[in-house]
Amino acid sequence: MRDRLYDELLKLSRKELALLAAGELGISDIKISNELADYVNQNPDILSIIATEILARQRGFKVEETDIIKLKRDGEWVGDYQVFRYGDDYYLLIEETIYKLVKIDKLETLKQVQKVQQKQETITRQAPRPRANIE
Repeated sequence: MRDRLYDELLKLSRKELALLAAGELGISDIKISNELADYVNQNPDILSIIATEILARQRGFKVEETDIIKLKRDGEWVGDYQVFRYGDDYYLLIEETIYKLVKIDKLETLKQVQKVQQKQETITRQAPRPRANIE
């Protein structure tokens, strides 16, 4: 049944898939058979999960597992988002953009990483350019 639903959703546009993945479109917004509609009603998250898989595969990811996580920012719930596993990494899909999930234990470490990256950028930018010898 899941495979049939997958095949039906493959026919949708990227924009429709992104809206389905984000949960902004529902079963009433797409045309599927009654049998598939019953399946979706029994598995409420299945539309967004399959839409996420399709979008990720269209971008060249081999999706090994898909799930929905509750995303928190500064301890407050932001929303439910679709994640998929590719190798050892997890990726987050928001609208049509895919982000790599990075687990951060402390915000300070992130700031330190950013400082190091900024230092590296300034060092690279300030590196002297080789000059041509004109004689």
